Amino acid sequence: MRSQGKSAAFITWDGPQQNYLESLYLPILGRVAERGINFSVLQFAWGEGLRRVSTVRSAAQLGIAYEVHKIFRRPLRPATLAMILIGATRIVAHARTHRTEVLIPRSIIPGAMTLLAHQHLPEVRIVYDSDGFVADERVEFDGWSERGLSYRLFRGVEAQICRVADSVMTRSEMAAHILRRRVGNELDPGDIYIVPNGKEPSLFSPGTKESRSQVRRELGVGEGAPLLLYAGSLGERYLPEHLFRFYAEVRRRRADSFLVVLTGHQELARKIAKKVGLPSSALAIQRVPPETVPSYLAAADLGISLRKETFSQQGVAPIKHAEYLLCGLPIIVTSGVGDVDRQLTRAEGIVLTDVDNRALKEAADQFLERILPNRESFRRRCRQTGLRYFDLENTARGYCDAIERAREDSPMSLINSYPMAVEVEGVREGDPGAKGRYNPAEAAISRYILNTFRL
Repeated sequence: MRSQGKSAAFITWDGPQQNYLESLYLPILGRVAERGINFSVLQFAWGEGLRRVSTVRSAAQLGIAYEVHKIFRRPLRPATLAMILIGATRIVAHARTHRTEVLIPRSIIPGAMTLLAHQHLPEVRIVYDSDGFVADERVEFDGWSERGLSYRLFRGVEAQICRVADSVMTRSEMAAHILRRRVGNELDPGDIYIVPNGKEPSLFSPGTKESRSQVRRELGVGEGAPLLLYAGSLGERYLPEHLFRFYAEVRRRRADSFLVVLTGHQELARKIAKKVGLPSSALAIQRVPPETVPSYLAAADLGISLRKETFSQQGVAPIKHAEYLLCGLPIIVTSGVGDVDRQLTRAEGIVLTDVDNRALKEAADQFLERILPNRESFRRRCRQTGLRYFDLENTARGYCDAIERAREDSPMSLINSYPMAVEVEGVREGDPGAKGRYNPAEAAISRYILNTFRL
């Protein structure tokens, strides 16, 4: 039985196009709060993120104290460093006001703020929510250099917050291994909790035959026609051209097929679709209210979730995997992303080991010949797999265990929703601190950050 009256603060840094706090984290924190943990949220945001009335309303409905502060963005590097200092002072004030026992920084910049704030809050425990490998994503998708100061500072913070934290949460088993390789023996296996992104199964569900038919009627898609769907952003890492090329292969085989793309990047989607040669009548590109998304997912026959296979993507747990599977939607995914190779098999859809033209053509054949004729059996299996890995209740339990570990000194084993079974050398070639060795340069960078921004 867990004690009552515990308090924790979730600290996050979000851009204007990111609504993860409201769509993903608030439901998780709300479910955790039901277990007797008093949550507050400290968000740093800019642009639209500062003006989301719905976020304030959602937090209030869950009984979560919510506080948002503006991020200054220019000039970028000095502003970010200044915001780390400012953020640390905000965390100290917030923690003292709310009598916070546990700080939960999500990702590296909130982690840096927390490291500084902890000097004035030595009694407060830390649960670090690593949420992927941000520094490595910047190298792969944003042009950072592995030898550059920004990358090394981020890596230094990542290592130091893992050493200081009382427990660490990762999104995937692969991420847990990589962090241990990077940080070494200072990160105990018993302090790591693998907590994938979970969703509420009663909201994301297969629905009924009538509700699915209603969506198809609204789209003008017949009951027997193949209906494909993509939901999410269309940045480089999501292989948007491959998405439309795959659909084009399906359409060559079934002219009555239809694609729904639910995205905020509508102009980009139309541009790529036109480049691939798809007629506008063959697809719907739109943005819909969040509460209607599950009905679209449930009505479709295949959910598309392609990602560029890179080092950083081993640390992610795509939200759409949870949403697709819980809605009973078979899925086409790329291998090497998070724990997808352990979680998904032919029973849930298609796992691509390549995304060349031949692979896309073979995948189109698989969809039409193996999945579509057995849609109902796939619906049941996908729902079962979604409940096994991505039930919101399991995610909330992982948060609770990580928080409890931070508050108690008793030893615990590594908590997983499935057995630990993979050994990897999962570090970037030439990485500082690779393969678990303690790296003096990393430690020096961490000390530099702490000494420079001492409160």
